[in-house]
Amino acid sequence: MMVIMSKKVFILTILYFIAIAVAVFLITTAAQATNAHDFLLSRKEHMINNSDQNNYELISAIAVANSRGNEQAVILSEPIAQSTNQFANIAVYNFITFSDQRKTNQLAIILRNINLPDAETGLQLPVDVLRMRIDFASLVSLPDGNIMHATTELIPVFDEQIAFIVINLDAIKTNQRFPGFHRLRFMMAVSPVEDQPVYEMSDEELYQINNADLYLTNRFNQNNFNQAIQEGILQQVPNLTNLFSSYNPLAIYLLIAIPIIIIITYFLYFHRHIMTMVKAKKEYKKQQQKEIYDQTILEYNDTKKGENDK
Repeated sequence: MMVIMSKKVFILTILYFIAIAVAVFLITTAAQATNAHDFLLSRKEHMINNSDQNNYELISAIAVANSRGNEQAVILSEPIAQSTNQFANIAVYNFITFSDQRKTNQLAIILRNINLPDAETGLQLPVDVLRMRIDFASLVSLPDGNIMHATTELIPVFDEQIAFIVINLDAIKTNQRFPGFHRLRFMMAVSPVEDQPVYEMSDEELYQINNADLYLTNRFNQNNFNQAIQEGILQQVPNLTNLFSSYNPLAIYLLIAIPIIIIITYFLYFHRHIMTMVKAKKEYKKQQQKEIYDQTILEYNDTKKGENDK
């Protein structure tokens, strides 16, 4: 069947298939978001309690979810800095995210039992109002330019008084060295343009961070990596990537979407032509039947005429 399209129909067809491509992209994105959410929800009980093991779980689960199951985390067993104060229990961990292609040095700052009372009501404010201002000890060169400070939002963990931030150490490395933190302050957003300081990490905590050997990939290589895990120097939560993959709903989404797309495409581009062919076939068959009928009548009349002539 050959269909000749006008210029207008051709343009509309291109737009239609672009719309299909966008729909498939949105379906894939939605499936990935659902995947990450369901995976993290399944690990909730392992992440919310206040212990080193739960911190390992939190860092590992976030690393897997952020990479869509492509990377895992190994964490230095001992936190490089920690404190308990009226604002929160704070722990700072050094870890590596890795896949077959790359390894990335990272820093996680985890806050638990966050205390953010409202000044008027005394009720706890949600932790999503928290931000952190980082003042670097030296200039940091980024693709967008050089910076001395940055402000970023902390990420809440479910509805608990828990939040965290992950810093990519390789991204802020300058001249192959860690620039160091001059000041780390936690702020509470009181308006779109105003932040109120709630806690500043002490000089001792900053000293512990700045003087730690944060680039774990320099210390652990293919030869001693597994041994460090076995000896408990590094911690790894196993099987999380497999668990993440088990929550992938993309196949179900596509099983629903593809038949719908096929039906719509059929009625938009093929149904009219197929019905025209079916109608033409019926007309042709009807015409054939009429011709056969007329021929039969003609032969019958000729037979009758011959009998009468006798």
